[in-house]
Amino acid sequence: MEVPGPDGPVIIKIKGSKARNDIARYRNDVIAFQGGDLTALDKWRGVTVQGHELLTDLKILRTLGEQDNLPEHYGSEQVIPYSGGAA
Repeated sequence: MEVPGPDGPVIIKIKGSKARNDIARYRNDVIAFQGGDLTALDKWRGVTVQGHELLTDLKILRTLGEQDNLPEHYGSEQVIPYSGGAA
């Protein structure tokens, strides 16, 4: 899974659904921060997921966002409507 690192996206190996859910919730909070919620990352300060400390430095995350250097698709998801038929 990709997470923000101090110099851009970092790929980390994650095992288990709890860790994946934690990364997904962290990712949502990074997006919320990018959208203006300055407290979205407070709960993640000092948190590690399977040995990887999650980036919560607001200045670094803001700079990464301005440089479009967050993990792919952070904040730019598109929902493709289901059109029926086989997948």
